Amino acid sequence: MQFSFRLGPGEEFAAPPVDASAEPSPTEPVQLTLTRNGTQVVSVTAYAADAPLAHANTGLANGRYGVYRTTADIPADELASATHAQTALGDATVFTHPYDECTNSCKHWTVPVAVITVAHPKDPGFPTLVIAANHGEIDVDGLRSLLTRLAS
Repeated sequence: MQFSFRLGPGEEFAAPPVDASAEPSPTEPVQLTLTRNGTQVVSVTAYAADAPLAHANTGLANGRYGVYRTTADIPADELASATHAQTALGDATVFTHPYDECTNSCKHWTVPVAVITVAHPKDPGFPTLVIAANHGEIDVDGLRSLLTRLAS
């Protein structure tokens, strides 16, 4: 997937470490992390349309994040309250979902997510781009602001 993004002050993209000895999977997600002054802001992920869905996108907690191959993977109650934003890449479905992390105590976040249906994907096998603030680092308005900085 090809896109460009106007970075703000102190922002950069980083890719997770890759095991060079591992055989890549054609359904493996492609992921980048946008950081600002060293702090994660959002993850940007492209999932293969035919990637296996390891879990339903409900009850997200303790490192189990949503996997949105297309908008069809958005739970019905979250889709019902979603809004839309037009981006340079295509229509974005913007919604929030709860996320928890618990050990001896729990922390709760409301995570803003945008599932962008790419109008002209270079690889039809990766039809969407997902942008999510996994620990609520930004709110929905902050996510919408990031969407305006995308370019095809």
